[in-house]
Amino acid sequence: MKDWKASLVTVILRNNGDNPSLVSQAEFHFSSVTEVGCPYGAGGTEVKARYDVKVPLEARAPFKQVRQMKYGLPPHEQERVAFTVGPKSVFDGQLPRAYTFAITLHLDDKTRVKVPEMTYMDPSSIKSVLWSAERAVEDGERFGFTTVSCIKEQERKARKIIKQAKNVSPELQRYSAELTRLAGLASKTT
Repeated sequence: MKDWKASLVTVILRNNGDNPSLVSQAEFHFSSVTEVGCPYGAGGTEVKARYDVKVPLEARAPFKQVRQMKYGLPPHEQERVAFTVGPKSVFDGQLPRAYTFAITLHLDDKTRVKVPEMTYMDPSSIKSVLWSAERAVEDGERFGFTTVSCIKEQERKARKIIKQAKNVSPELQRYSAELTRLAGLASKTT
């Protein structure tokens, strides 16, 4: 098993009532799933990811993913609930994905807590994609499957995703900044 550092999507809940509240499920309403990156290799090794919300690789937005929960919130308390979002499994050669979604939490009293839309990136293959992109820029044209033209195209795609997003994860911001740096270097050498 391989661990990746990922930011958490956090929701702060406050129970103003005199009785405990129970969050029974979280609905993730995905409006987009976008691969952002250039092909860098392939392989048959599967690494199982362990996330709270496991998105099927074949999922096409829009779709809803439900995560059953039993999270108790004591009366007159404020607590934080955290989620990570990523694929059910990760394969060598898989491209990073940016997920845009909103969350609806269902409470036992039938009320709903809606969390604003956010754009989040699963960081599992970012290092490999950026390493290959760096090599392609150094070579001036391509490294393996990664081409300079693809790097420039994906840099524009990442920048557009961020521009259109309301809330963006730090992983996507750093990834986009690195693609911008590499695309700039590539433009200087061509």
